[in-house]
Amino acid sequence: MEGDCEEIEIWYNPDGDACNCNGDEYDTGVREYEGNCQQQTTTIILPSSGTGGMNTSLPPYYYPLIGIGGGVGGNNTPSNTPYIPINYFTPAHFLLTGQLNLILGAGDTYYFTATGDPNQSFSFNTAGEFQIFLNTNNTSQTFDITTPSTTINQIEKIEHAKINLIGIGGIDISCKLYKSGNLWQVTNVSSTEYGLTISWSWEQLPNYTTSILGNEIVLNVEGYIKYNVFLEGLGTVYKQKQKYIIKIDTQTGLITSLAKG
Repeated sequence: MEGDCEEIEIWYNPDGDACNCNGDEYDTGVREYEGNCQQQTTTIILPSSGTGGMNTSLPPYYYPLIGIGGGVGGNNTPSNTPYIPINYFTPAHFLLTGQLNLILGAGDTYYFTATGDPNQSFSFNTAGEFQIFLNTNNTSQTFDITTPSTTINQIEKIEHAKINLIGIGGIDISCKLYKSGNLWQVTNVSSTEYGLTISWSWEQLPNYTTSILGNEIVLNVEGYIKYNVFLEGLGTVYKQKQKYIIKIDTQTGLITSLAKG
């Protein structure tokens, strides 16, 4: 009826084309109102918890967007998707989401932020420029295993494996070793970033693994290089997945090689 209030659901298609109902489209939670409405402003509905109420596992001001690595079509459940504050949500985020999903590497993820500082972030005019930056830093890493050991006592020490990133610093992986009998073994692995870390950081994942191959320990370490960036004027945190393989001689306790996994 003319003059009645009409609520309009805003759906998003990450393919960027018209809705073809192939399962990748989803309700953004955005509601617009037309007609004779008491509430005529755009609103955003939080995702349901599955019990008919709000999803209490999320902060009350966050809303999910896609952005899990491997490209469009990944898992989009609220538990593993990036979030942006509702009061910062704009159509521009949808457009940038589509572009970022095209350049996501395997295991990469990202989220938008309303609190980013342009003076403490990398700035790029387009997602394409950012992709070149990511590729350069990913393929131009160099490795250093010459840092002297940190001796704790006669049977404990720390060996260092360093990854150098062009122009911004690097990652120092510290391998704590314990000598049992005549052989060394890994007891703990930690890591930290160094250099110009105002716009990036390193986040090691806890599930490192070790195995024995001949007289070497093979250590696998995974984590994220986390970049604070402004893309097309939007504050974004992009997490690039990394895997490193470190080999340690069980008799000397020295690192013999470091490479990307």
